[in-house]
Amino acid sequence: QQEVLGESETYRCRKCQQHIQATKQMCLRRVPEIVIIHLNRFRQLARSGEKVNLLVRFPIEGLDFGPWMRERQDVIPKYDLC
Repeated sequence: QQEVLGESETYRCRKCQQHIQATKQMCLRRVPEIVIIHLNRFRQLARSGEKVNLLVRFPIEGLDFGPWMRERQDVIPKYDLC
């Protein structure tokens, strides 16, 4: 799913020289045998840090990376976390 970036993250078009609103999207070409997930617990603010208190939910068994794959895979990339 594409994420629309904010107005402070526009870029200048080489053809028309206008500021264009940008989007970004994460797609995987292939998945590794072992997956390590790192969650940022702190957010950097000006000169100090702030703890992030968001609840993150994901399955412990059958974590499916299929929706983030660039192309359809013969084997569905699912992981059991331990």
